[in-house]
Amino acid sequence: MQDVVKIESEFIKNIISNLVSRVLKNKKDYDVQFQLNELHAENTDGDIYVHIDMNAKIENEDLIKNIIPNYIKPFMWGDYKIRKALAQCAVNQYLKGKNYKIEIELSKLECRKESKINIYVNGNAYMSEVELQRILKEKNVL
Repeated sequence: MQDVVKIESEFIKNIISNLVSRVLKNKKDYDVQFQLNELHAENTDGDIYVHIDMNAKIENEDLIKNIIPNYIKPFMWGDYKIRKALAQCAVNQYLKGKNYKIEIELSKLECRKESKINIYVNGNAYMSEVELQRILKEKNVL
């Protein structure tokens, strides 16, 4: 059995983007504007595959005060492959510490400074259907 969800509507992508931005603002008080470019989820025989392509714009103040020291600083040095591997490892360690059985694979990680800091992340998440249901119930989504 296979279930596929692919978000292509700009309207729905904007709703999801705004929701993610608001949750981060409410939970961590970070002013980050997300833009969802692509979301594809697939359930094949109980294994969940999720692909997310998203951009984020962050005010310099939030980046310098909160995000760089806690999340990005370890990944700003060295070779791109090393930065990407360290970021992927950190995300997977964080999820493991939260007792989530999810495997994250980053395919791209970019940080650019324009008027705001732009972070571009492209990656995939792998988990079982049972794990996804457990997480959604824990977060009161189901």
